[in-house]
Amino acid sequence: MSVLWRRTAPGGGFSGTRGNSRSPSSCRSRKSHDHSAAAEGAELLRKLGVLLPHWIEHNAEHAGSFRAWAEEARASGAEHLAAHIEEAARRTEVTNGHLEGAVEQVDASISNHGPLHHHHF
Repeated sequence: MSVLWRRTAPGGGFSGTRGNSRSPSSCRSRKSHDHSAAAEGAELLRKLGVLLPHWIEHNAEHAGSFRAWAEEARASGAEHLAAHIEEAARRTEVTNGHLEGAVEQVDASISNHGPLHHHHF
C-alpha cells in the first residue's frame, strides 16, 4: 500500500491518502520519476549491449551449421532439403543484420548521439 499525496489548494499544503496505486500525483516528483525511468533505460541498454553481440555470434554459428548440413543434404541427393536449410541460413544472416542495427542503436544511445536511422533490406 502506498500513500498518495495531493495538493489541497493552489499554494496550499499536501494531504495524504492511502491507496494501492501510484500516479503522477504520488509523493514522487515527476523529476525523480524521470530519473528512475532514465536509470531503467540505461540498465536496459547495458543489458542489450551484452545480449545483442551474443545473439549475433550464436546466430552466426547456427548459420554456419545450417550451411554445412545443407551441403551434406545436397551430397546425398536431397537438393530440395538442402535448399530449405540454406534458406534458413540466409534468413538467420538477415536476422543478424537487424540485430547489428540494434547494436548500432544501443551504441549511439549510450554515447548520447540519439537514435540512428538506417535502412532495412
